[in-house]
Amino acid sequence: MLKVVTLFSGGGGVEAGLVDAFGEFEGYGVELNPKNVKLSSKIADCYERNFPKHKLFRRTIEDMAATEFSGLPKNPDFLLSSNECVFSSLEQGAKLDESEEISQAMATMQAVYFLQPKHFCLENVKQYLKSNSFRFVICENLKALGYNYDFRIVRLTTHQSRDRLILWASKGELLPEPQDAIPGGWWWAVADLVDDLPETELAPSQLKYQNVDVPTWLNRCGRTARPIPGNKPVGTITKSIFIDSKGGNRNKFACIILPDGRVKQASIECIRRLQTFPDWYCFIDGTAVAGSILGNAVPPQFIRDWLGSEEAKAALGVKEMTVKEMANARRLEESIYIIEPEAISSSFVYLIKRLGDGIYKIGITTDIGKRLNSITYNCGSEVVLEIAIKLPKAYMARFVEAFLHKKFENKKIVGEWFRLNSHEVSSIKQPNDYLPALLKKAKNKYISSRVIPKASSLSEQNPELANYEVYESYTSGQDQVILSRGSGSIIFDQTRNRYLYKFDVKVEGEWKSRTKYIKKELLEVVQSARSQKKSVREILSLI
Repeated sequence: MLKVVTLFSGGGGVEAGLVDAFGEFEGYGVELNPKNVKLSSKIADCYERNFPKHKLFRRTIEDMAATEFSGLPKNPDFLLSSNECVFSSLEQGAKLDESEEISQAMATMQAVYFLQPKHFCLENVKQYLKSNSFRFVICENLKALGYNYDFRIVRLTTHQSRDRLILWASKGELLPEPQDAIPGGWWWAVADLVDDLPETELAPSQLKYQNVDVPTWLNRCGRTARPIPGNKPVGTITKSIFIDSKGGNRNKFACIILPDGRVKQASIECIRRLQTFPDWYCFIDGTAVAGSILGNAVPPQFIRDWLGSEEAKAALGVKEMTVKEMANARRLEESIYIIEPEAISSSFVYLIKRLGDGIYKIGITTDIGKRLNSITYNCGSEVVLEIAIKLPKAYMARFVEAFLHKKFENKKIVGEWFRLNSHEVSSIKQPNDYLPALLKKAKNKYISSRVIPKASSLSEQNPELANYEVYESYTSGQDQVILSRGSGSIIFDQTRNRYLYKFDVKVEGEWKSRTKYIKKELLEVVQSARSQKKSVREILSLI
């Protein structure tokens, strides 16, 4: 089983990504912020609630170093350190406590020395690249310990501008180079939540942003309190957005301004989506705690996409499925109800029964096999899949899940767990009785959520739209559009032994070439899509 150690673990963003990528793994964490023990303790509580089988040490990394990291496994497969980045953060200005920063860096290198991980990763803000801690403590010690390493600035998420320094190291074969997430508008991540958000009012100083042509995100305070149209990623999510000057909850941390004049109060669920935390992750009560976890976390999407690739699995030594696992996979397939067999991308709505107490979980996932393994692992009890409804679009899965949650809300125990009788279970397992009408409503709601002002006259204002696909199917306040043409091409990068998808986009009147890394297992899928002359946008959705 894969052994993973995380330092400065927080609420477990790395672990959440690993659960989605691998299912079960042996996890160890270290989490304690001596400057705010009370908050750090609640964050650690949340970690243990979501990963009950992992071993968490509630100690500082310096304290762990003093014991030569006793209790942590030697030669773990993967060690990741997210050194506290407050010292290098732009929010802190020029005044840095370099001695604390160096102390943490030295303790991190002691962890590498004592534990001798097969693979090591460091994540930090991009300004950390210029620090003495990085250049003279991290890099020089890795060389001295015999590790090969590489590093770069990586965009970690799609719907948020979160660029981070990522260093990866190994004494053997390096993990594949992490790839940038393709930027996308924040609106597509939260559009289905907006109608149910509470209405609010703008602060007096922000009334100038009241009239908008497109849905607009606006933080309530801080450096990022500027309007962001829905076709752009939101600014970097940090914990300072959620905590007031006295350390309390700031519940009104951001709002969504709509073209019809309504102002909606953003929720932690919106931030969960933007930070790519899975729906199964449970936050304890309190905006300050949830916001601190989300603001400091490594986005699970980054870990899942990077370490979940076939190339990374091979470097980590993850084995192929056993005969028993293949048999379980076959039984799994028999429980799946498929809406569109030809759909390449998909999401699942599932109903799972926990055998220990007979309660049921209704949720969504993109990988039903891994989700089943992770629930079994986290529950400590065997579970059985009653049905998984495979849907071609994520918004459909969310709509069906919301429908079932509301239908059985009087049977809810906690989170997504329900106490259902046999008749209620049978009704869920007959999707033909409710899916057709439900999916029609889902499509209508989804289409209406994507409609923006001036959309009807867009083709008249931009005749080019008749000949090219809209790459970002959304306009900014200035009616700028991003177009793509053709189906792109596949090229081979000999220096890194990998395939890339190359495509052209037109941004602000100028054609530019871009590339996107193709996972080996998706190469044939992309080749097939190109032969069918699918659009760039459709092909990008596959990879």
